[in-house]
Amino acid sequence: MKIERTGRGFNALMHETYPSGIVDRLAQESSAIGGYADSLDKSGSSFLWIGDKHHLKREQVAEFIWHLQTWLDQGRMDDPDPDAAIERGRAHDDEFS
Repeated sequence: MKIERTGRGFNALMHETYPSGIVDRLAQESSAIGGYADSLDKSGSSFLWIGDKHHLKREQVAEFIWHLQTWLDQGRMDDPDPDAAIERGRAHDDEFS
Protein backbone atom coordinates (compact mmCIF):
# COMPACT_ATOMS: atom_id res chain seq x y z
CA MET A 1 0.00 0.00 0.00
CA LYS A 2 1.15 3.51 -0.69
CA ILE A 3 -0.23 7.03 -0.56
CA GLU A 4 -0.63 9.03 -3.76
CA ARG A 5 -1.85 12.62 -3.99
CA THR A 6 -4.67 13.28 -6.45
CA GLY A 7 -4.71 16.19 -8.87
CA ARG A 8 -7.12 17.94 -6.48
CA GLY A 9 -4.76 17.55 -3.52
CA PHE A 10 -6.45 14.67 -1.69
CA ASN A 11 -4.55 11.60 -0.51
CA ALA A 12 -5.46 8.17 -1.88
CA LEU A 13 -4.32 4.83 -0.49
CA MET A 14 -3.38 2.63 -3.45
CA HIS A 15 -3.37 -1.18 -3.39
CA GLU A 16 -3.09 -4.07 -5.84
CA THR A 17 -6.53 -5.52 -6.63
CA TYR A 18 -7.38 -9.21 -6.57
CA PRO A 19 -7.19 -11.22 -8.81
CA SER A 20 -6.17 -8.80 -11.59
CA GLY A 21 -3.11 -7.34 -9.87
CA ILE A 22 -3.99 -3.83 -11.10
CA VAL A 23 -3.07 -1.08 -8.64
CA ASP A 24 -6.23 0.83 -7.73
CA ARG A 25 -7.61 3.11 -5.04
CA LEU A 26 -8.45 1.32 -1.78
CA ALA A 27 -9.46 4.49 0.07
CA GLN A 28 -9.35 8.19 -0.70
CA GLU A 29 -10.08 11.37 1.18
CA SER A 30 -13.31 12.91 -0.11
CA SER A 31 -14.02 16.54 -0.96
CA ALA A 32 -17.46 16.27 0.70
CA ILE A 33 -17.80 18.53 3.74
CA GLY A 34 -19.48 17.16 6.86
CA GLY A 35 -20.94 18.84 9.92
CA TYR A 36 -17.74 18.68 11.96
CA ALA A 37 -16.18 21.69 13.68
CA ASP A 38 -12.94 21.32 11.69
CA SER A 39 -14.44 20.26 8.33
CA LEU A 40 -13.61 23.53 6.55
CA ASP A 41 -10.10 23.76 8.07
CA LYS A 42 -9.18 20.15 7.24
CA SER A 43 -10.16 19.45 3.67
CA GLY A 44 -10.73 15.73 3.11
CA SER A 45 -11.31 14.92 6.78
CA SER A 46 -15.09 14.35 6.80
CA PHE A 47 -15.58 11.40 4.45
CA LEU A 48 -13.55 8.62 2.82
CA TRP A 49 -14.15 6.83 -0.46
CA ILE A 50 -13.67 3.07 0.10
CA GLY A 51 -12.94 0.83 -2.89
CA ASP A 52 -14.61 -2.55 -3.54
CA LYS A 53 -12.02 -4.51 -5.57
CA HIS A 54 -9.57 -5.45 -2.83
CA HIS A 55 -8.81 -8.75 -1.13
CA LEU A 56 -6.66 -8.00 1.95
CA LYS A 57 -4.64 -10.47 4.00
CA ARG A 58 -4.27 -9.94 7.75
CA GLU A 59 -1.05 -7.92 7.51
CA GLN A 60 -2.70 -5.65 4.95
CA VAL A 61 -5.81 -5.26 7.12
CA ALA A 62 -3.53 -4.14 9.99
CA GLU A 63 -1.96 -1.55 7.69
CA PHE A 64 -5.38 -0.41 6.42
CA ILE A 65 -6.60 0.03 10.01
CA TRP A 66 -3.48 2.10 10.72
CA HIS A 67 -4.32 4.37 7.78
CA LEU A 68 -7.95 4.70 8.87
CA GLN A 69 -6.98 5.48 12.47
CA THR A 70 -4.42 8.05 11.28
CA TRP A 71 -7.13 9.67 9.14
CA LEU A 72 -9.49 9.78 12.14
CA ASP A 73 -6.81 11.22 14.45
CA GLN A 74 -5.17 13.70 12.07
CA GLY A 75 -7.72 14.30 9.32
CA ARG A 76 -5.21 13.03 6.70
CA MET A 77 -3.91 9.63 5.63
CA ASP A 78 -0.15 9.26 5.85
CA ASP A 79 2.58 6.77 4.96
CA PRO A 80 2.99 4.12 7.68
CA ASP A 81 5.95 2.32 9.11
CA PRO A 82 5.37 -0.90 7.11
CA ASP A 83 7.29 -3.06 9.58
CA ALA A 84 5.07 -1.91 12.44
CA ALA A 85 1.93 -2.68 10.42
CA ILE A 86 3.22 -6.18 9.66
CA GLU A 87 4.00 -6.75 13.34
CA ARG A 88 0.43 -5.71 14.27
CA GLY A 89 -0.85 -8.32 11.84
CA ARG A 90 1.42 -10.99 13.33
CA ALA A 91 0.36 -10.08 16.88
CA HIS A 92 -3.26 -10.54 15.82
CA ASP A 93 -2.43 -13.97 14.36
CA ASP A 94 -0.62 -15.01 17.56
CA GLU A 95 -3.52 -13.88 19.72
CA PHE A 96 -6.03 -16.05 17.83
CA SER A 97 -3.81 -19.08 17.06
